[in-house]
Amino acid sequence: MKRGYGVSIAALAVAMLGSGAQAQTPGAGNGVDILSGFGRIWIPGRTYDTGSPTALGAPLLLRNIQIVAERARERTLAQEIAAYYDDRRNQSYSVIDGLGPLTQAYLAGSGATTTIPAFDATTSRVQYVDQGTSAGVTTSPLGKVVQLVNVFRTNASTSPAKDAYSYPRPWRQSLNGESLGFVVPPSLVPEKSPTPATDGGFPSGHTNAAYLSALALAYAVPQRFQELLTRASELGDNRIEAGMHSPTDVIGGRVLATYFAIRALNDPANATLLADAVAQAQSYLSQACGGPVERCAHAAVDPATDRFSDSARNKAAYTARLTYGLPSVGPTNLPPVVPTGAEALLATRFPYLTAAQRRDVIATTELPSGGFLDNGLGYDRINLFAAADGYGAFNGPVSVTQDAAKGGFSAYDVWRNDIGGAGSLEKLGSGTLVLAGANTYTGGTTIGGGTLVGHAGAFGTGAIVDNAALVVDQSVDGTLPNAISGSGTLTKTNAGTLTLTGLSTLSGATTVQAGRLAVNGSLANSVVSVLPGAELGGSGTVGGIGALSGGTVSPGNSIGTLTVAGNAAFAAGSTYRVEANAAGQADRIAATGSATLSGGTVQVLAASGAYNPRTTYTILSAAGGVSGQFAGVTANLAFLSPGLRYRTDAVDLTLTRNDVPFAASATSRNGMAAANAVQAAGGGRLFDAAV
Repeated sequence: MKRGYGVSIAALAVAMLGSGAQAQTPGAGNGVDILSGFGRIWIPGRTYDTGSPTALGAPLLLRNIQIVAERARERTLAQEIAAYYDDRRNQSYSVIDGLGPLTQAYLAGSGATTTIPAFDATTSRVQYVDQGTSAGVTTSPLGKVVQLVNVFRTNASTSPAKDAYSYPRPWRQSLNGESLGFVVPPSLVPEKSPTPATDGGFPSGHTNAAYLSALALAYAVPQRFQELLTRASELGDNRIEAGMHSPTDVIGGRVLATYFAIRALNDPANATLLADAVAQAQSYLSQACGGPVERCAHAAVDPATDRFSDSARNKAAYTARLTYGLPSVGPTNLPPVVPTGAEALLATRFPYLTAAQRRDVIATTELPSGGFLDNGLGYDRINLFAAADGYGAFNGPVSVTQDAAKGGFSAYDVWRNDIGGAGSLEKLGSGTLVLAGANTYTGGTTIGGGTLVGHAGAFGTGAIVDNAALVVDQSVDGTLPNAISGSGTLTKTNAGTLTLTGLSTLSGATTVQAGRLAVNGSLANSVVSVLPGAELGGSGTVGGIGALSGGTVSPGNSIGTLTVAGNAAFAAGSTYRVEANAAGQADRIAATGSATLSGGTVQVLAASGAYNPRTTYTILSAAGGVSGQFAGVTANLAFLSPGLRYRTDAVDLTLTRNDVPFAASATSRNGMAAANAVQAAGGGRLFDAAV
């Protein structure tokens, strides 16, 4: 006879979903209710080996155990070793290396140790038990952080859930009539429990402990938030590699840990410890770093010294481990559900957001509904890795105030998610916020304080009101169609070309620090300064040009006219690059104000063609007059010398035949004879083509 408890859990899950339960934390503190969705796919038996999948759960649980078998058959020695260490070492110790460059400082400051010896031939016959100090010693310089880890793990056992659901470990199951005893590698055979009745597989206790430890450390050291989460997910994944657990077990361990962590964070008795642990970690690690923690938190880019230095790789691995590709068992289009108090998980990661905003971050980055643990409470849908990258959507007005004086994320933060939605963003305060995603939100962007940084595709589709500082960091070529207004500044950085096509009324200064800015729309009220190594171009309108030494102005996108609704100035050492063709067309700057030439070089780039050597090109006009001169002019024409002619309101480029003989370019005697004959003719089609 099947145990009735499993049926009641399933009924509870259905009732919750049907009533639209809104994420109230259950009163039961052991976490069994949090995992009640498991009752929809598994009915426990009277003993560990008499349970059975439900009709809904059979395909999912079949795939679940297939994954374990596949991993075991493909397991390498390196993977076995990693799985062994994560099995035998205390989980609080294991996740510490998620701190990356901060790991050694933490080990020194916390006194964290392990006694598990190096992997060798004895591991297959000796059961080693870790007698180390786990997360560390509470009397150490990082004692408050150690204490926080311990508090997170207190009264957070998976045993009640294991007993309730009685789902066996993989190695106690069979697949297609074949025993799965082989899935446990030789090094972990001594760890097999001889008491199956008290050794259930769901949920994974190691995974639960790893996430709790990682979340405690991430709260104290949010600069390594995602890396610590990735390490916890890796440890959970290694439980599958070890053959000790299946994907459902690991997912259950993560979900249960999320609940226990939220409970600990919202317990008033822990309020002082939370604050003390953060202060202690930041103080101690900043001293070890010789500056702000964020300076060395990501100092290593070598996987040999920081296995979690690749953010994209971390995201891919963490995301895959959230579901392991297991099929949905319910509707996937239900609204987001955020558990009560879940916003506390992000309190130190986003100290400048309100509690309501942190809840919105979780809601807009969570997993779809329909997972096998989805019971309407929302714990299984939280994707903390994605949440740590900021909003996933603006579903209304979002106002962010960063105070740079507070340091940390309040001074500088990066949102990497692709942000959608019909809402808007308002950036306030003195800090810097970077939008790194490919964003499609439609409500517009307002910069009222500090600095907002992004690439051409980061600001959605709405208008931009810039009353502070807007920086477009363009590493590759891109187009920004948004109209920009306001009195703030615009700065173009990085090596790519940024093309502006919007009709902007921005009145603050524009600076091209690096790469190329092509204005094909309008910046008619903004004076553009071109810094050394940077370039300004386009066929639109700017409010003024100031080309500094080392800066380049190159009108058009090929040959074209850049209109200046004001004055243009070229400093000594600047470059005015002019493209010209044989049809008499050339780049041009047309200014409504004056042009001040304090030196600089006109660099002529001529396209191939039959040139008329007597053609004159107007390359600069200024209604307010031209003062000064360029220092010189160069060209890439073989037989034509460029010259400049100055008028009161314009500068003309002239090309005249030089005294370089045509034969100078010949490579043979016949070629020299032909070149001399063409030159002697003194005109005609061949002569024009040669020059």
